[in-house]
Amino acid sequence: MMKISPPVNRNIGAKNWIAALLVVVGVAAIWIYTNSCCSIAVGPAGAARPGTLMYVRNPGWICASTVQAYSEITKWAVYNDRNEMARALVMSNSFLLAAGTKVKVLDLGIGKRHVRVMTTIIDPSIPDMGAEGRTCWIADEALVPITGPKSD
Repeated sequence: MMKISPPVNRNIGAKNWIAALLVVVGVAAIWIYTNSCCSIAVGPAGAARPGTLMYVRNPGWICASTVQAYSEITKWAVYNDRNEMARALVMSNSFLLAAGTKVKVLDLGIGKRHVRVMTTIIDPSIPDMGAEGRTCWIADEALVPITGPKSD
């Protein structure tokens, strides 16, 4: 027959108990944040979740080929150096999107969205540059939701 020993007094103290509780709550908060990061909408583009079809807002916007190109072009735009911004645009194989261009959101970033260009708007002031079907990174404030039924 097995002998069951009496419970040991494990008084860990109030401070240790509160510290342990805070650790558990912190771990739970981190888990909730990491598992729900993509299901919440952030930024002005509210409904810009992966798979959402959206339009590019007025005026035309730069669509960078990579995240690094997006950062470089944004840096020169902030410094108001148009020559360096244009150089970075050309060197990185980035392009311009006219207002009204339909895009599909592929991924979320902080302040930016990875999109695929679905249809382009012919605007004589902005060269097309063969953008249809290409993927790029664009500022999240450049996108507005499509109102009405989706055609794609």
